[in-house]
This record gives sequence, C-alpha cells and structure tokens, in this order.
Amino acid sequence: MRIRKLQVKVKGAWESRRELFLSEKEKISLITDRGKKLMEVDIDRGRTGFCHLRFKANILLDTEGEVEVGKMQPGDHIGGTEAGLSIQRVGKNCHSDCPIYRKAGCSLLEEILFLEVENPGKIALGEKLNYKKRST
Repeated sequence: MRIRKLQVKVKGAWESRRELFLSEKEKISLITDRGKKLMEVDIDRGRTGFCHLRFKANILLDTEGEVEVGKMQPGDHIGGTEAGLSIQRVGKNCHSDCPIYRKAGCSLLEEILFLEVENPGKIALGEKLNYKKRST
C-alpha cells in the first residue's frame, strides 16, 4: 500500500503536503484509491450524497491488489517507516437523509478508514505502509 496524497486542514482550507508529522493520539482519515474513484464516478453521473461533496481524507492510499480495506477491523495496524496507526473504524456512518444512501446504498462504506496515531512520526508521499492484523 502506498500513499498517493496527503492533505491537512489549515484555517478551514485543505492543503496538500509532501509529508506530514503525525502526533500521538491524533485522529486522521484515509480513503482508498478505489473509494476516491467511486466518488468521482458518482459525481460525474450526478449521484452525489452528503459525503461526496464534504468528506476529505488526510491520506489517499493505493491498495490495488494488496489488501481489502473492508476486511480490516478496529485494532488492526497500519505503519510506515516512522508512524504507527491503529484502525478505529472501518467505513463511515451514513446519514439517513442522504440521497444516495436512501436509493442505492453508499459506495464508500468499505473504502474509508478512521485511524488514531499510536506511534508519532512522519509519513510522506510515495511511502509504503504495511498492514498488520491485531494480535488476539
């Protein structure tokens, strides 16, 4: 899995970065390449839900052919060279009033992760992240 895009919210606006330093206990969001493409297809077809226009992830991750995000679970880990992240939630909560959710279900349910930083450190564009199931 490789990082394709990094962004951070600064004074209410999203800015792209080449690297980010993640602080301990910081909460971040991640979307897969597949999830981003599904959102773009929906928007092109005029099928926009609430999240299609408002959701922004800190990390865009290329997972093509490597791991299915929908099979990840809370407590599993994703780590890079320095930073270590713990998965808090897989998928997002849909709003019952969302037009896409009511009609066809949301394509983003299994393509978004919410994470918490366990080991602070830097992450960078192009960096390979490793996935590890939690110990039972």
